[in-house]
Amino acid sequence: MTNLRRKPFIHALLVFVLSFNILITTAFASEQLVMVVAVTRHGDRTPFDQIVNSPIDWKNESAELTPTGMNQLFSVGSQYHQNYMENQRLLPEKFNNKYIAVYSSDTNRTMMSAESLLYGLYPLGYGSLLPDGQAALPKRFQPVPIRMIAADSSLIITPYTDYLRIMKENVYSQPEWQKTEQQNQANFARWTKILGNNITGLNDVMTVGDVLLVRSKNNIPLPAGLTDSDQAQILKLTSWALAYEYKTKKVSSICGAELLQRIGNDINTKIANQNDRRFVYYSGHDLTILPLMTLMNHPLSQAPGYASHIEFEVYQDDAKNYIVRLVYNNAEVARYPLADFNKLVASAK
Repeated sequence: MTNLRRKPFIHALLVFVLSFNILITTAFASEQLVMVVAVTRHGDRTPFDQIVNSPIDWKNESAELTPTGMNQLFSVGSQYHQNYMENQRLLPEKFNNKYIAVYSSDTNRTMMSAESLLYGLYPLGYGSLLPDGQAALPKRFQPVPIRMIAADSSLIITPYTDYLRIMKENVYSQPEWQKTEQQNQANFARWTKILGNNITGLNDVMTVGDVLLVRSKNNIPLPAGLTDSDQAQILKLTSWALAYEYKTKKVSSICGAELLQRIGNDINTKIANQNDRRFVYYSGHDLTILPLMTLMNHPLSQAPGYASHIEFEVYQDDAKNYIVRLVYNNAEVARYPLADFNKLVASAK
């Protein structure tokens, strides 16, 4: 008898859940995408430094984008093409510069990353035609203008000397940072002996960690004497330390508020119909993404990988309300009514 009584209840519950899901799906389906602001980290690159006892000839200068890095950003651009051009019809197939604005920091790796992403967004065959119908460029390649941000600007990334000063003043004296350094002093001494690089603190760990990460991604053997466990610990500390630097809103505000306010202005200018921008793209670094996520109340616990990307997707619903959807590496992180989004932007100052 008990089971018989439960069946109507279970049936009613299932009907309610299905109806609720349909309502939610319908609500989302009624939202129209009106704008996207994208921020990416550059793709795979050569390291900034070398392991002293195990140098590698990278066949390129330091910190330069690799073919793998080009492909990573091309893949992101291809996703954008599928989603924003074919699925949601945000962008027309024919390029029109009134709809798109692209900005890059003043480094080869970010400019080449932007070029690679745009090649995915507008692949061969989508380029302009001459009046007689012939391709303007071979295979109908479509160039897209990229605006370079000056090296001394802090819009996309804080200049290195300022970054070091900010971290010394606000991070390196923090108890958790110092505790982590103290706990690893014996490892620092041992790794110094093995690698030949002087390692006295987490900053030095991040330097060798950058090199080891690139080596591991390119299947280069470990330096003699370094174990898999050692490398795993160095990479873990490197990722933790980089994310920890932007754990507080104070540091993230110093380093990221200008860009977040620029993004807020991009969005509100579009909503006010003051321009036709539908896609605004900033090509930056891990140090671009980290403060943005903290200022949006979703700090990262690990450093962003190569080609990590954020999208601020702006939707309008049937009631003419605007919603900003925050997406990180293809996963929705949060949805903000426009007023709440603007409050976060204002509080980042």
